[in-house]
Amino acid sequence: MPPTYLFGLALRTGNAFGWATERGFDMARALHGEQSFDYAEMVYAGDTVTLSSTCSQVEQRARFQRIARTTEVSRGGRPVARLVTLLLCPEVAS
Repeated sequence: MPPTYLFGLALRTGNAFGWATERGFDMARALHGEQSFDYAEMVYAGDTVTLSSTCSQVEQRARFQRIARTTEVSRGGRPVARLVTLLLCPEVAS
């Protein structure tokens, strides 16, 4: 399975970016910052996994608001991966 496959699963919720918009993040102006993933074990087609996401960072840095989501992935109660998505939103010029 490609390493980025689990990111697609994290997007398959009713409101994939609710974690950002609930904190006032403007998705119309959002930029992709980065993604990272750390696998403790391989995940295979047919595996049943559970994803649990939290907003792990909200900060202003330079001219960008930064917001990150960390998703813990488990299989049978054991952690198998940690995914981090970072979004950026430029400040509105006054």
